[in-house]
Amino acid sequence: MPVLHRGTVMLLLALLVAAPAAAQQVGVNSAVNTDATGTPPGARARPLAIGQQVVHNEHIVTDAGGQAQILFLDESAMTIGPGSDLTIDEFVYDPQSGSGRLAMNATRGVMRFVGGRISKLENGVTMQTPSGTIGIRGGIFLMNLQRNGTLDVVLLYGKDLTVKSGGVLQSITRPGYAVSVAGRGAAPSAPAPAPAGQLAGLLAQVSGKPGANGGATTTPTDASVAGSGVSNTISGDVNASVQQAGLNRPAAQPTVINIASLQTNLQVNNTATQSAQQQVSAGPVMYTDGFVVKVGGSDSGLQTSFTGTLSNGQLTVPAQPGIDKGGTLPLPPGQATFGPITLNANDSNQSVGSTFLTPDRSAFTAVVSDATGGFGTQNGKTTFVVGGVPTVNLPTAGVGSYSGVANGLMQNQAGAIANASGGFSGSYNFATQQGSVSFSNFGGQNFGGPVAGTGGNTYGGQLSGGGGASGAVLGKFFGGGASTTGGIFAVSGQTYNALGVYAGSQQH
Repeated sequence: MPVLHRGTVMLLLALLVAAPAAAQQVGVNSAVNTDATGTPPGARARPLAIGQQVVHNEHIVTDAGGQAQILFLDESAMTIGPGSDLTIDEFVYDPQSGSGRLAMNATRGVMRFVGGRISKLENGVTMQTPSGTIGIRGGIFLMNLQRNGTLDVVLLYGKDLTVKSGGVLQSITRPGYAVSVAGRGAAPSAPAPAPAGQLAGLLAQVSGKPGANGGATTTPTDASVAGSGVSNTISGDVNASVQQAGLNRPAAQPTVINIASLQTNLQVNNTATQSAQQQVSAGPVMYTDGFVVKVGGSDSGLQTSFTGTLSNGQLTVPAQPGIDKGGTLPLPPGQATFGPITLNANDSNQSVGSTFLTPDRSAFTAVVSDATGGFGTQNGKTTFVVGGVPTVNLPTAGVGSYSGVANGLMQNQAGAIANASGGFSGSYNFATQQGSVSFSNFGGQNFGGPVAGTGGNTYGGQLSGGGGASGAVLGKFFGGGASTTGGIFAVSGQTYNALGVYAGSQQH
């Protein structure tokens, strides 16, 4: 049976329609010192990487030497120290109205939260732990949850932090003061100055490690931190808040930690630096977002994530969900074909395929098939890949117009399968989160339809074409300021079936 039989295409259509709700982006990993892993819902654990999406209900774990930082879409930041376990239970954010809610769940570890826009709302941010519930409004707090259930919470900045446990609610209103909970069910202590050395000890666990750079290719300097303007969007001036916390401690406390130095080591809350890192440089490019679709065989399916690195015209892909062994393939600028080549030294078969790389290199597509079975035949599996550099500074106004290329497979009425390519164009209103996409001369067919945002940088919609054909599309925005877009589409009709990937650049 051919790889593009109607049942396979219909399966992909169902996956495309269902996928957006399962992959809602809540933020991005803005700093990572190994070892740290994240497990999206319904997927396998993956090593965290800088620039990688964080999605709703993702479970994040660090080992004894691991550290990570999440930069949320509302510009809140959670820094996670070694030996920690955190899940993002809920994240809802409307950038137009500023409304939203962030709910997290921690079972152990040391963490620091810097409030963004959501934290300025009443009951906007909560942290649930086995030993109590923490609430913060427009502030910064440190917490240490030990395996035995002991919970310590310190207010660094803000007017009010609450800790509720055992039916008792305590409020901390002075920076540098702390509340402790002895264990599950115990009532929180009255607020008191943080014990000698506690603040310094906790900060040390969420600061950068000697010789580590948080995954950054260019480590920010004190000057870049000071000039980033971060205090205009997060909960106040981090330096001033920690200094104020120090003033409220007993005189015997050690010297106040220099938070600018900590930011230098772990890129903490430097929004200007984080935005700059989304721009694609002239050197190697790391893709940490995208799609992988495999058709043919019993493991056909869709993955809404991708990881790979482009260096010197070669794309190196590690093993990951949807990709069995990984490997390396040529990825030159523009549209190209490759093969037969051996992608991986352990492969017994060679592969052939087609690729497209956008001019700024922030997005690409690849269609890879087994050469021995013939491109797209019943004996050859085909993998469709879309990779991109994540965008955290998604525009909230204006219209983006995109143009690019679509590649894939087309099956005619007689069942014959052939390579297909065509043009892609799209338009998207970032204020209303609505737009349209169209595919021209894809294997001689034209189809398109409206799309709408589904959360984060993802959008989806229905497609229609000649001869009663219908289908679906699932796409994402990539690069700084959503400079590019790309995705996967499937269309089924009486006279043809089509399956492919696309990418395009914003036209100015």
